[in-house]
Amino acid sequence: MTYCVLYAVPFVDLFDGKGQYEMKQHNLLTGFALFLALNTFFFAAPVMSQRISDADVATHHIKAQAGDAQAQFLLGVMYEKGRGIAQDPVKAANWYRKAAQQDHIIAQLSLGNLYDKGLGVRQSYAEARTWYTKAAVLGNPEAMYFLGSMYYNGDGLEKDLKTALAWLQRSAEQNYPMANMAVAQVSAELAAQDAGSLALPPTTTSDKAPAAIAPTSETGDQAILPLSGYAVQVSSFKTEDQAHGHWQKLQKKKPGLFADTKAIIHKKEFESGRVFYRLNAALFPKNAEANKYCNTLKNQGVDCLVVKY
Repeated sequence: MTYCVLYAVPFVDLFDGKGQYEMKQHNLLTGFALFLALNTFFFAAPVMSQRISDADVATHHIKAQAGDAQAQFLLGVMYEKGRGIAQDPVKAANWYRKAAQQDHIIAQLSLGNLYDKGLGVRQSYAEARTWYTKAAVLGNPEAMYFLGSMYYNGDGLEKDLKTALAWLQRSAEQNYPMANMAVAQVSAELAAQDAGSLALPPTTTSDKAPAAIAPTSETGDQAILPLSGYAVQVSSFKTEDQAHGHWQKLQKKKPGLFADTKAIIHKKEFESGRVFYRLNAALFPKNAEANKYCNTLKNQGVDCLVVKY
């Protein structure tokens, strides 16, 4: 039986930097910025309140033990997040697995996430991919994005841009945040490979970029974001090293744009525990200025989006 689950999804960095997914950026994904704050879940079943009583916990246990997949999933969330019950990632994985085996889509996604992170289970990209695939086949766009991220970054398997693109396109078709940006990036890399070179052709633009505001501090080639403003994000990754590596590639490909600038890397942590490193090219005080600069980059063949801080 397939469970249709509706949930609120905040801005997600998908390529989880597993390369560039936040493109992993797993900016292919905006990462596992799911729903994992109980007070923000919206299920077909009643919404779980933020305050969970002992009676509620007992009721969920009874239903879960009787085979109710939704109750099994909710227990998994409770154990993972320590809501109404002592936090126990091992028990969370066990309950997620029971629900996932009944085709509870979000339980499959959650179990894949635990394997991806090695939380409550032995870390395994193969197992993570198995559960992400099950959820993706059942139509979950976030799982599609994570799969694309894994294939893009070569997490536990050989890097495969074509397969990555196929999953990302399916995710984008369902309007998953960051998927369109990820599709554009992977498509460009594939086109460059087909042309026999990763270098982008030189382009010119008459647009004058607005002046960006200076970050509050700098460390090496990394600038630290101030508390507010509008950042022009060019990619997102699972690790800081991947973000730095991508920035260096951009500086070589587009010296006219980035040779004399520093990377602005912002560490973003989600409720689910996922961490992404957002790679930003510049920061502006006004949204209009940031969008103008982003359009300038796009005219030069560099994909981007504006993020408010």
